[in-house]
Amino acid sequence: MKVLFVTYGTSEAPATRYRVEQYFPYLHRDGVSYSCISMISSFLTRTLIRSHSTGGLTRSLWILCEQMVGFFRVGLKAPWYDVIFFQRAVFPFGLERFIRILNRNIVYDLDDAIYLPVEQGKGFLRRMKGVFKRKQVEGILRVSAHCICENSYIKSFVEKFCPRVSIITGPIDAKRNFVQIREREMGSLTIGWVGSPATSMYLDTVWRPLRDISKKYNIHVKLIGVRDYHIDGVNVISKDWSYETEVEEIQSFDIGVCPMPDDEWTRGKVSIKILQYMANGVPMVASYTPTNEEIIRDGVDGFIAHSEKEWVEKLTILIVDPALRKKMGLMERKKAEEKYSLDVAASVFLRILEEVNGPS
Repeated sequence: MKVLFVTYGTSEAPATRYRVEQYFPYLHRDGVSYSCISMISSFLTRTLIRSHSTGGLTRSLWILCEQMVGFFRVGLKAPWYDVIFFQRAVFPFGLERFIRILNRNIVYDLDDAIYLPVEQGKGFLRRMKGVFKRKQVEGILRVSAHCICENSYIKSFVEKFCPRVSIITGPIDAKRNFVQIREREMGSLTIGWVGSPATSMYLDTVWRPLRDISKKYNIHVKLIGVRDYHIDGVNVISKDWSYETEVEEIQSFDIGVCPMPDDEWTRGKVSIKILQYMANGVPMVASYTPTNEEIIRDGVDGFIAHSEKEWVEKLTILIVDPALRKKMGLMERKKAEEKYSLDVAASVFLRILEEVNGPS
């Protein structure tokens, strides 16, 4: 079997790494050959990661031009592969119908609710882009033989257009991420977060709770993926993200945090940091969203905070109880291995590709 992977971004994009590239060793092991192309360039991928803004007209035209180039690259390759796998990638102007003519064995992977409309007040151009993106997602779902999505919230949208849907959450590589047994040094306790400049706005949710806690306890906050980030009254260490040091940095956390608002966008999102904390045995507190509640059993393998008051309360519980931190971290690790590990997901992933390819 030969599979052509078409990703929206290059390897710098977390979705590309987690939803596609992680599977490559398993495909190689099972004798599946593959190629991978990105719809946008490495430079544009990095630009979008650095900013949560979708940009103005110039960036929109730039993205459109790269998508058009990507369409022709896919079109030339599509007839020569058994399965075409799109990871979040979409085509403008309904061009996905031409790919369907060239190859009917299409799998679409949707890990974020990119089909959602843009809120009023965000500008005419951004609202129109939202409308077009929804139509593009609907279009590629209609020509897909199977869709993989990350959670039940996205599935409820996807199954309106594609009858064959599977959920794969994450996954997380439980071999690369592991519980690091270490003796805690005396001194400041580390509350950590890993993300990107585009998601750093979610940290606003915990500014006040972290300030309140800093007045009572000897803590510092380590932020991986942003630089020069400050919270008044809090000892903050902020660093660039690096694939080579990511696991080591997470393992240095005593407590992990995952703040986010509860809205339509975040309900369609499984934050990979939650799975990273789990796999590395780092006890965590995460904001309430229905999706987060699907993964975390509050008080068992993590804490869910519904308000700033609960953020303070639940972080405090973990700060003052090292035995609970250890117990909760090990519970998280167990769940990561059993439900969200790459080993578990890879068998499901390969089965879907084989079913779409059909009898050999």
